[in-house]
Amino acid sequence: MTAACPFLGGSEVRELTGRPGESGEGKEGESEAVNPGTAYHCGYGLNGELVVVAIPGAQSPSATIGRLNKDCKEPAKPIPGAGEYASHCKFPDGEEMVAIGKRGHGQSRFAQFYTPTNREDVYVSVAKLLGDRL
Repeated sequence: MTAACPFLGGSEVRELTGRPGESGEGKEGESEAVNPGTAYHCGYGLNGELVVVAIPGAQSPSATIGRLNKDCKEPAKPIPGAGEYASHCKFPDGEEMVAIGKRGHGQSRFAQFYTPTNREDVYVSVAKLLGDRL
């Protein structure tokens, strides 16, 4: 894994969210070290941002996503059938997070998609798409 944008294209984001947003296929941001892995960022303008992280080893997706969910305004809602574990929740600022995790390729891989509030089916579709691609 060396980038986030290949996991979710800008045209897919526009189609899934129903928002015109920015043109193009997403803009790859700076990667950053997150002990013990690397986080890659892809921005979709007003439609949101994707963060993809690969961590060596077999960390538990449910435990890792559970830590992310602690920042949620309300309890996170599980999304069955997407990766090994997936959920979505709303943050205090109104932004939504869809988080997906699965183990494979000798790594634990996680994707977090941050987006303005949308319909429930949008979160499920994004989670399943990313779960298949991780």
